[in-house]
Amino acid sequence: MIGYFTIAALVFSFVSHDFIKDKDARKDDLGAWFFITFAALIWPLTLPNMVRTVVATGLNSHRSQEKQSLPEASRA
Repeated sequence: MIGYFTIAALVFSFVSHDFIKDKDARKDDLGAWFFITFAALIWPLTLPNMVRTVVATGLNSHRSQEKQSLPEASRA
């Protein structure tokens, strides 16, 4: 049980950090904070999707950097 809530706290901190960084999000919206808390509590469902999104974003960024660094002759 302690492990479950430890991971839930980590997920909450990860999601709330991204929420706070979002300049367009209203920080005083109570519904948004309830949703973040709910998403953290059901972390066995939400965490795999978050990890997949972060990995996919990292791979796409890596691939675009790779394409930019290739010389023109090797792109064809």
